[in-house]
Amino acid sequence: MSGKHRTEMDDRGWFFFSGGPGAPRYGDDPTKHAVDHDSEAFVREVLQNANDQALDNDEPVEVTFRFVTLTGEEKRLFLEGLEWQDGLRERLESVTAADRGRSYDRLLSRIDDSEAELRLLIVEDRNTTGLTGDWDEDSNYAALVRDELYSSKQDDTAGAPMD
Repeated sequence: MSGKHRTEMDDRGWFFFSGGPGAPRYGDDPTKHAVDHDSEAFVREVLQNANDQALDNDEPVEVTFRFVTLTGEEKRLFLEGLEWQDGLRERLESVTAADRGRSYDRLLSRIDDSEAELRLLIVEDRNTTGLTGDWDEDSNYAALVRDELYSSKQDDTAGAPMD
C-alpha cells in the first residue's frame, strides 16, 4: 500500500486502506496538535464543536466529561472489544516506528501490561445532531473517525464564539 494508510473496523475486524471512495480527507497532521497536552484548548474545541451541532430548539447543549479507569477483566474485555490483538495493536506499533510516533511506545507498554490501569476520557453531548452518517459519506461520523483535521462544517456559524 502506498500513501496515507488508515484503519476501519467492521464485522470482519481491522483493515487498512490507501484511498478510493470513503477515503479520509486530510487538513493537517493531527500529531502536531495531539501532543500539546493543552486541556484548555481541548475542552474549548469540544464545547465549540457541540455548540456548532446544536439542535434547532430552545434546549441548551449539554456536554459531560468523565474519566473511567479499567483494570483486570474490565480492561481485558474492553481491549477484546476493540480487537486490540487483531490488527489495531500492530497498526499502533507501526506508528511508533515513525519519528512522530515515538511517544506511543509508552502507551503500548501500558496497554499490554495486564497490571496497569487503562484510563479513558469519555465525552458525551446532548441536544446536538450527534454522530450521524456512515464512514464512506460526508457526515459527522466520518469527520470524527475518518478525516484528519478536516472540517465538514458548512454553516456560517461554524467556529463562531459561543454565547
